[in-house]
Amino acid sequence: MVRIRKRKVLATERNFPHIVEIVLPVQGLDICVNREMVTFCRLHKIRPRFGRRRKRTGQHLCRWCFSDQAIADAFREQFGGERVNTP
Repeated sequence: MVRIRKRKVLATERNFPHIVEIVLPVQGLDICVNREMVTFCRLHKIRPRFGRRRKRTGQHLCRWCFSDQAIADAFREQFGGERVNTP
């Protein structure tokens, strides 16, 4: 089951290569912020797409994936995070 999920996540990152990594707070993402992120996607007429979750230097990271670079940049401008270059 884990392998299937991992394959789907990797396929999402391959098909939606413009990725924004968001640092998740220790207590988790605030429900209001999450709703704002989903509303952002609705306003741009896209479905929220998630990539891998990672842990780096004690921080948990969540990846949001986009097919369009301009939308990914707008998302990053509004919610922070950093763009991830995909090979």
